[in-house]
Amino acid sequence: IYDGGEAMLAGNAEGFLRTLIANTTVDILAGASASARAPGSGIQVVTRALSNPTLDGKPFMVSGTFGFVLSFLTVLITAVSIVTEKITGTFEQLQVTPATSLEILLGKILPLGGMFVFDVMLMVLAAGIVLHVWPQGSIVFFIAVSAFYVFVSLGLGLIISATSATSAEAVQKSVLFSVPLVQLSGFAFPIRSMPRVVQWIAEVFPATHYIRVCRAIYMRGEGPLTLLPELGLLLLFGVLLMGYALRTIEARR
Repeated sequence: IYDGGEAMLAGNAEGFLRTLIANTTVDILAGASASARAPGSGIQVVTRALSNPTLDGKPFMVSGTFGFVLSFLTVLITAVSIVTEKITGTFEQLQVTPATSLEILLGKILPLGGMFVFDVMLMVLAAGIVLHVWPQGSIVFFIAVSAFYVFVSLGLGLIISATSATSAEAVQKSVLFSVPLVQLSGFAFPIRSMPRVVQWIAEVFPATHYIRVCRAIYMRGEGPLTLLPELGLLLLFGVLLMGYALRTIEARR
């Protein structure tokens, strides 16, 4: 019995165990007497996969794609748009208005956040209609968690924009951020197969926890109570990133 939500890992584990058992059976029967070698004798393997009985890889990749797309695009678009405003001078003009730093922050992230939440809905529909992959859990809960993660990523985009002087620099930093995102977040490779030190580094990425939540909702149908640890870490990342983004805006005033 294994977790079908980890389709790649489960398939590899089953293949390894079947080979091991088959070789062991051959060794046992080779040392047995002729009378003991009856037809059908040996060890029979019966497997059962929970959550994803057919070990279909599509739900695994679809649920992980949400984390990659939202992480990369939110950071890239936010960073480039804010840097462009800084170059043209419109952002500095906004900073000398009576608007507070919090109002400026909300004015920048709320429109982009609303657009990306709408994109999440389109992605859910596209995955369901085209690939026939729907969440096993609550769609409303999934969209709510995704909406919160969008604002977490937007905060990171604001931080990148604050440390970039040109649009090209913002693009380069965003792309540089996406490389470890693909490698370490669990999007393409199981984190448990990585060295222990790399696993600790992977826990620093908000995308790692969001992808876990996505796969738990999509493949295991889990709800808020069972996902409280991951949701708590996402909340912590959101507070830290938004707080730092707010301080960068205040420092420029």
